[in-house]
Amino acid sequence: LTGEIVSRSSDKTVRIWDPETGECIRVLLGHSGSVTGVTVHPLTGEIVSRSSDKTVRIWDPETGECIRVLLGHSGSVTGVTVHPLTGE
Repeated sequence: LTGEIVSRSSDKTVRIWDPETGECIRVLLGHSGSVTGVTVHPLTGEIVSRSSDKTVRIWDPETGECIRVLLGHSGSVTGVTVHPLTGE
């Protein structure tokens, strides 16, 4: 991501926006519940979303494809922190 805006919604979507034009560039679909938050990985630019559907999803911002679904929570996921590996 290079300056785009990422939003989340109770409509179960994550959206990527162009701040210059106000246009929606991409809609990320896959959650079956409200999206409770999004984070952008500081090194890779991947989007990490969390949801009331008990999942965390990792997205490729260029394609909108869900790269991975993280399962295991028994309730709504309300927080995610991304810690980049720096190789140090």
